[in-house]
Amino acid sequence: MKKINSFFIFIFCVFAFLGCSTHINVRVNRPAEVDLSFVETIAIIPFAEDPSFWDYVLFGIDEYKISKYFTSRLETKLSNAEYFNVVTTSKEYGTIPPCDAYISGNIHSLNTNIKQKERIVKDEKTQTEKKIIEFFRVLEFSISYRIIDQSTGNVLKKFEDSYSLTSEYESEKSKVPTACDLAKSELNDVISDLIRKITPYTTSKSISLLKDKSKNSQMEYADSLVKEGNLVLAYNEFMKVYETTNMFEAGYNCACILEAQNKYEEAETFLQDLYNKTGNSKALDLLKDVQYEIKQRDKLIQQNKNRGMN
Repeated sequence: MKKINSFFIFIFCVFAFLGCSTHINVRVNRPAEVDLSFVETIAIIPFAEDPSFWDYVLFGIDEYKISKYFTSRLETKLSNAEYFNVVTTSKEYGTIPPCDAYISGNIHSLNTNIKQKERIVKDEKTQTEKKIIEFFRVLEFSISYRIIDQSTGNVLKKFEDSYSLTSEYESEKSKVPTACDLAKSELNDVISDLIRKITPYTTSKSISLLKDKSKNSQMEYADSLVKEGNLVLAYNEFMKVYETTNMFEAGYNCACILEAQNKYEEAETFLQDLYNKTGNSKALDLLKDVQYEIKQRDKLIQQNKNRGMN
């Protein structure tokens, strides 16, 4: 028990320390994970064929509705991204229109039903217990898709995953969501992930400065400037401390500010020198982070260049 308590105390202290450090929140541009810079036109092939009358009668239409929602939503999101020209597909199932690449796939292994559960509740007014019945839906399905180069037939990216979902409990069976409504949240996540895979995007990043344990007044002043958003003056103050004292934290924070200002090469050179002088692994970790940003930036520049963008 003492070991467990000591562990939780340690974790608390770590988070308390991290909570005291200053952060610089920045927005960074990311390249597409799958390089489709050669693609101008793209099509989404319907994931399911329009059901016949007997399909409605014998099998229901849950799979069709989920498939239709996914392809319609994906087409809208891709159009809104304004990175590709989204080609309208033919109403004939499986027909591939003229395009550079297309996305095809299907919803499969779908199983869903509405279940009920009995629960005992107490009436607050009468203080008597009564039995109630609540209804809920369970849903299992799998989704898979492929991004295919139209000219070569090569599969550029493929994805498959399975989901098991349960709805909230409802007092009436009629209030239980449909299979499609229950699946929408997961489908939207898959679509967002797909969009990020094939188009450049912008995301948030937090860069953590090191806290000065020596309570140096100049370091505290520089830290306050960062919190105010005055990175230029903060950098100058941290640099003054570093040049006069060789304090590692001051040098590290200078590099953090350079990274936040997208001065990656300058930050890289500075961190290489800082690590060589101190051997501190924190400088090496930040150096790797900066080098990762350089690779991401250069990859995005190349993708834009391939598409004739500045």
